[in-house]
This record gives sequence, structure tokens and C-alpha cells, in this order.
Amino acid sequence: MKVLLLAIGLCMASAVGARTMDGNDLQSGCRVVGRDIGVTAQQGIDGGRCMGLVISLLQAGVYGLLKERWMFCAPEGVTDGQAMKVVLRFLDNHPERLHQPALTLAVVALQEAWPCPKEGR
Repeated sequence: MKVLLLAIGLCMASAVGARTMDGNDLQSGCRVVGRDIGVTAQQGIDGGRCMGLVISLLQAGVYGLLKERWMFCAPEGVTDGQAMKVVLRFLDNHPERLHQPALTLAVVALQEAWPCPKEGR
């Protein structure tokens, strides 16, 4: 059941009209999260997409549902809000990558923030 919910969440989070959500979409959506005034309906939808994508990835990581190349090792107790801030900071620091798919960028951001220890060290 968790896998089905995760798949639905990732599909919903990555859908933006007829095209794939890119870093520009993710950045504008994540920037909206936390605002409570002056948000348009579209900004609210974009914020929900950011939340859906990042929270789905975080939960997939916690439950060990990610393939090895997508894995990251968030410390125990990391909040959804912290994960969204990590992703937004990455996007803000890498404007040259905003044309890439949102899912790819979110994974890279989480991996850079919380890399998994290499075995054998």
C-alpha cells in the first residue's frame, strides 16, 4: 500500500499540465510554501506540487523504497519543511540546472545534503 501511495504522490507531484515539471516549476512552488497571504490559486497548486514531490521522496527514503542511485540518508527527525528548504536552497544555488526535471533536481539536492555513508569506511 505504501508503494502505491508513493507512486501516486510522485506522479501527481511531477504532473504540470502536459509537460514534466522542471526545476523552474519546483523552485517557484517551493518558494510559495509557508506563505499564508498573497498567494494565487496557481501558486498554491505549485506549492502543493513541491510539497508532494519532496515529502514523497523523503518518505520513500525513510522506508527504503528508493533504488540505490536515488538513495540519500536523511538523519532521524528531519522534517518535511527542512527537506523542502534543502531542495529550495539547492535550486537557488544552481540556476544553471533549472531546465532539468524536478524529480532529478530534488533527488540530487537531498543526496548532497544527506549522503549515505560509503560501505567499507
